Amino acid sequence: MSNLYDGVLPYDDLAPIERMDALIAPFSIDRRLLETTLLALEAIDTTIARLLVEGVLDSSRNFYICQDQSVKLLLEEVTEEPIAHKQFTEVLLLLNETRLNFRFTAARKFAIEDSSVKQLRINSWGKLFIETKALITQYGALYKQLTACITQLISDKKSTYQEITDLLSQPIQSSTAKRIAELNTKLTVKLLS
Repeated sequence: MSNLYDGVLPYDDLAPIERMDALIAPFSIDRRLLETTLLALEAIDTTIARLLVEGVLDSSRNFYICQDQSVKLLLEEVTEEPIAHKQFTEVLLLLNETRLNFRFTAARKFAIEDSSVKQLRINSWGKLFIETKALITQYGALYKQLTACITQLISDKKSTYQEITDLLSQPIQSSTAKRIAELNTKLTVKLLS
């Protein structure tokens, strides 16, 4: 009898970068979309650290992007091309399966009733993948545009982003969760912790 995990067991002991190299070939995943999605996650992470939590080492690690759509909208804005929902979701699933990012259903503390809402961010393996594959060099102009776009989005709503990061840095109570939800309705790139 076939086991559900037979197809993935050979990859389980591989490090995330090796796992990605092994898994991307058998699937018809758009490599450019995969790599630029990872770069978008990196641009968001580094820009949050630079603009919102200055001087606190690795403090951006406390924040997650709320909703896959936040990343998709940023990419579509910069590339001026629509991205198919199914294709984008497949890329996010592969990034998650290879452990180059963190992506999971929004934490219960935020009282988000829609279980399809995810929170996500790049992790250290994703950053190493970008470095190892020289993606910032390969996609230099696009990465600069992604960084400029997220910088502008944050600058345009600086007080809202500052309030939400302050709230996310505290224990989340019911009233705090409601306020975070209200603030996120005003943002293109939404945040959670």
